[in-house]
Amino acid sequence: MRNIGIDKIHFAVGVDYFNQEQYDIAYYEFSMAYALNPMYLSALNNLAVLVYFSGDMEMSYAMLKHVYQLNPKYKTGVINFWLYNKLNKNKKEEKKLEDELDDMKVEYHNIQNFIIELDK
Repeated sequence: MRNIGIDKIHFAVGVDYFNQEQYDIAYYEFSMAYALNPMYLSALNNLAVLVYFSGDMEMSYAMLKHVYQLNPKYKTGVINFWLYNKLNKNKKEEKKLEDELDDMKVEYHNIQNFIIELDK
């Protein structure tokens, strides 16, 4: 029997701990949500952002790229991947993602911080 909704419970708990600035526990909870549902893009997105903040740039890039590859129309994922490339001066990838965001009619020019999903 499948435990429907357990991934969403872990995600919600992760959000709660994130809001309390207990990032290690938030990371664990988002990891559990993603482990239970590898298509849970919001959980993987949040993990990628927390990994970025921890300083593991290579892993964060791989995770953000994976989110993008799984769903190139997931706006939060595209914005975060764009911001990563902008901050790391990868101009070619930054421009490609800007074109995609423009096509999706997403306002992103004033975004300066990574986006954590708090309600998925």
